[in-house]
Amino acid sequence: MESKPNGQQLIERLLLDPENWELRLSAAATLAAEGRTGESITILDSAPNPPDSEPELLQCAEIFAQTQPAKAIQLLHDWLRDQPTSAIVHLAMADTAFRLGDMASAQAYYRRGIELQPVYRDPDLEVRYGLPPVRTQPSLPVATAEPVPPPGTQTSPGPAENPGSPSPALGLWITAATALGVFLLGWLFTILALRSMIGG
Repeated sequence: MESKPNGQQLIERLLLDPENWELRLSAAATLAAEGRTGESITILDSAPNPPDSEPELLQCAEIFAQTQPAKAIQLLHDWLRDQPTSAIVHLAMADTAFRLGDMASAQAYYRRGIELQPVYRDPDLEVRYGLPPVRTQPSLPVATAEPVPPPGTQTSPGPAENPGSPSPALGLWITAATALGVFLLGWLFTILALRSMIGG
């Protein structure tokens, strides 16, 4: 069974195939795992071409983000300039901005990412980024929904449809007028009683 190549062996292979991003990322990750972080970053910086696929870009940005998040931001920003609808890259930008302590940018990139792909929404990330919880509109109870009769079906008018019954708004006015009438009638009886006592 062939043993896994070490960082130095991967560097030597990369010298023969410098445009191979899969090999470059493997070398960078191996060097980082060996504690050779500086060389790992140099391997990425010295690439003759930028990553040409989203997975390679994200892996490269993740390696940069561990020690040089500003470089990761630049790499992701350049990608978004050409691919502005990439939801996953917006979310990677949000994470990297958060590592830099730029909460406003983290929130903005996260919001844009889930706007592009709502399936990526993560309540734990929203708490981490200091975003308020999303409020959902309460749905109406099923009991309040009236069934729609089929066309041509005759239905008896309900309370709101009955022409003899007042509408809810009119009912309030009738109640108020009745209360005022009772109040005035009470005052009228009081005045009449006082007049009869004075006159008598």
